[in-house]
Amino acid sequence: MGRELAEPGLHACQIVARRADDVQSDRNVGLPVRQLEIPRIARTDADEGQGVFGAGLAGKGKPKDASHRKTLPGEEDGAPGKQRGVRAFQGRLLRAGGVLNWVQSHRDIRAGRTRWSPIGPGDGFSGPTFFSLCFPIIGDKPCDVKRAKQPRPHCEAPTNGVKCSHGRRVPQHRSASDRDHDRKGLNMQASSRFLIKEPATRKRPGWAIVWIMLVAASNAKAADEQNGMVLIPAGRWVVGTSDSERTELAKRFDCHPSWLGDDLSRRESALAAFWIDRSPVTNAQYLAFIEATGHPRPDWWGRWGGVFPIEYADHPVVGVSGLDAVAYAKWAGKRLPTAEQWEAAVGGPNRSTFAWGDDWPGPVRLPRRDRIWWELPGTEPVGAGNRGRAASGVQDFAGQVLEWVSNTVPHHGVQFQLMKGASWFHEDPVNFRTASGWYAYEGWRSAFTGFRCALAGDQKPPPARQSKPKQAISAASAASQLKGTSPAGPIALAAAGGASRHLSIRCPALGQESVALSAPETILWNGNGVLTWQKTPTMTWTERTSARAAYRMQFDELRVDAEFIARDALVEQRFTAVNLTDKPGSFRTSSCFNLQGHPMFYDCEQLRTFALDSRGVFVPARRLSRGGDCVRWVTGPTASDLGEDLRWAVLAVASRDGRQVIATGRSGAGTGFSVATNALFTCLHADSSIEVPARGQATTRQAFWFLEGGLDDVAKRWRGDLELDQGR
Repeated sequence: MGRELAEPGLHACQIVARRADDVQSDRNVGLPVRQLEIPRIARTDADEGQGVFGAGLAGKGKPKDASHRKTLPGEEDGAPGKQRGVRAFQGRLLRAGGVLNWVQSHRDIRAGRTRWSPIGPGDGFSGPTFFSLCFPIIGDKPCDVKRAKQPRPHCEAPTNGVKCSHGRRVPQHRSASDRDHDRKGLNMQASSRFLIKEPATRKRPGWAIVWIMLVAASNAKAADEQNGMVLIPAGRWVVGTSDSERTELAKRFDCHPSWLGDDLSRRESALAAFWIDRSPVTNAQYLAFIEATGHPRPDWWGRWGGVFPIEYADHPVVGVSGLDAVAYAKWAGKRLPTAEQWEAAVGGPNRSTFAWGDDWPGPVRLPRRDRIWWELPGTEPVGAGNRGRAASGVQDFAGQVLEWVSNTVPHHGVQFQLMKGASWFHEDPVNFRTASGWYAYEGWRSAFTGFRCALAGDQKPPPARQSKPKQAISAASAASQLKGTSPAGPIALAAAGGASRHLSIRCPALGQESVALSAPETILWNGNGVLTWQKTPTMTWTERTSARAAYRMQFDELRVDAEFIARDALVEQRFTAVNLTDKPGSFRTSSCFNLQGHPMFYDCEQLRTFALDSRGVFVPARRLSRGGDCVRWVTGPTASDLGEDLRWAVLAVASRDGRQVIATGRSGAGTGFSVATNALFTCLHADSSIEVPARGQATTRQAFWFLEGGLDDVAKRWRGDLELDQGR
């Protein structure tokens, strides 16, 4: 922290602050600190991350008893000073992402302790644009400080005949040495650590004031910030990750390297200057777009009368697709940033794992809720400072929304679009990396998908329009409504009917939400895809009740009879394949068991998803390989990942609070057992093949469990419900 400041003759600093109401938590100190934004020409070139201001006071006044004050992080003991009643003040100017933060301390020499305390609202920082911390000193003696435990922003700049707040008259004359100290103090670029010290032996008549002034007007428009956008200069930026980096990151974060397959390939990218939104687009801004264009509203608004809760106006908008984001950007006269631009703005030139360095969680503060609802996202107002803040000034990229960018790739016959960042729903540190990427279908929406806009650097950012609803529910009332819904009863099925193969399943013991089943999503007959997610077969529903549903599906060489039965904590699926040919055939189905509708079981990060290996042991899915170009889409581990001679296919997902589990599995007759997941939908696929004799039939069975408990409970039900031979 620098030299001990309990010496006579150390002169105080005058601080002029830009904002009075911006308090943030600085991880480096462990305290809430006052944010002082410093003009670019005066910012400290501090590789060590901090500059130091020092200010000391010495006098005859008896210091106040500080025993009532709570000991704060960063306190340290020190040897008592030689002088009785000496109180020293000391400050830190911490740099965090190009922003300087002031924290001060005072040292009671007689008590022998240093106590850190922030400059906060109680210190007078409210209202005016400019504030001063000014302490006149007569020779070795300061003015009486008994009335203030900390420097307070009361004293005006010294003028002849004007009294300071302590009642001392301050003369106007100042020595050349004093002025020289001022010049040295203002030259912040010359040194990242400095103290102002007047030689103790120096005597001068009358008063003399030494101060350092950092000036930034709160209403001044910086050249690199306009209308909520930040200018990123042209340059060459390192983006993406290499194979070797992914291997090392996988070891650190306990996942398979292929989970990082949606990262950009590591390269140096030359970028022209560009503007990017400081924060993601808010609900109020998106509402203005909807009112102007008639664009569809996010689904979750529908629960609250077509608008968001009133407190959510300045929260990032969620529930938007990549196509929605493109439409908004075009209307606003902007565009989406590229992934390369996003990484340059967030990661900066000094590349590290996270925007703030290599440590987790750094300054990020994530919400922790016992219960989550999609209708009430866990976002917070933009600009709060604890959901990611980059050196460029860009913020709210870590713990707010998963952000659509403009990069796209063809996949599954449709367009997939990349997303960057991590949302309020995310927990896995690997996904908060600057390089982390997520590909999904461009029309996909979730309660944590949002975006921010960009613009070419030679264009002028337009002002952002916004609108707020005239009437809207409060967030507290919305939460009360959600908490008050507690359905009861047995598991219930709801078949879609018509030509749809979809069912919804509600288990009241696990909450009001439903999960979905597309059964089957695909059928392979003799290796050929006779049914895919894009093909609609000829089918007829024969029964649709809450306890049982059934349909018949017809193909040229094959007929399929499907049956779904709900009973205690279980739904059983049966497919009977009828071979219409004179040759035996191979029949393979894959049903999509989709948990996206239930936020307590939705697991896009695969932190709570497990697969049963050939030993009968549940293995975390994140440790298994992912194949394909879009690794979070439908893909699964290789056969070797789960062991040889796999005779079952079982997947389980634990609830977010660890109290319940949903699982699915197949075993028994069949071959080619395999599992796959769609991480973005939390789709569980447990597949197998059976042989169907000529002009004959064969049946496959799959179970879906909804259980109180954990993985051990799944293992017991799996063996019993599927009549597994215990010796196998």
